[in-house]
Amino acid sequence: MTDPVDTESAGTEPAGHVAVDRGDPADPDARRRNLSLVGAALVVVLVFAAVLVFGVARPPELSHVSEASTGLVAGVAWTAWDESSTCVNVADPDGTVRELYCDEQGGDVMSWTAEGILLRSWTSAGELELVIDSTDGSVVSRRTVEDTATLPDTEYVRSSREDGRLVVSLELSGDVIWDVESPEAYRIEQGQRSPDGDWVAMSDSAQRLLVVPADGSADPLLWVEDFDTWQMVVWQDTRAAMG
Repeated sequence: MTDPVDTESAGTEPAGHVAVDRGDPADPDARRRNLSLVGAALVVVLVFAAVLVFGVARPPELSHVSEASTGLVAGVAWTAWDESSTCVNVADPDGTVRELYCDEQGGDVMSWTAEGILLRSWTSAGELELVIDSTDGSVVSRRTVEDTATLPDTEYVRSSREDGRLVVSLELSGDVIWDVESPEAYRIEQGQRSPDGDWVAMSDSAQRLLVVPADGSADPLLWVEDFDTWQMVVWQDTRAAMG
């Protein structure tokens, strides 16, 4: 009769048990392997999400505005959520994106003049108007107002699909500013012409802000990635209409 094997003292696992080497948590190589696995998993998730939105095709690839000599001289401003605050963001002509000012009131950018960026907030005490310095984000002035401000008059864009192509044109003139082959799910959300009439800023369904010559002489350039806002951008050197 044989004695039972003491698996604990013998340093072996019971029959049928498969040992798994999980690595030493303090081992730098093990940490790198774990991080690589996490990174690979994130890539899979992002690719899967892209396929759900755009199918196997990607949205049109575009050069960044910082890589081109454009002659663009005006920036744009908009509001977006950042955790529990509403922030005024600015995209400069060179492609730099700045988070300029944040507070908990919320509101919309109404205009951008030499005085600063006008932010209108609707509070329980009434409408609040703030003018934000476009350089350092300081509050130039703050006051309650009783009149109603509306966004400045501008020309917007419209888009349609024709034979698998996206065709974007100016709303009033009908001039085509972009004609591109793209996935069926890809679209232009909104767009507006600059005050000088030379440019159009427009957002797409890939959450990008693009800028394109208003005469359609060149393809759009990527201006802002991860562009997420509930309002249209406001061009620099615009003034809100009062009514």
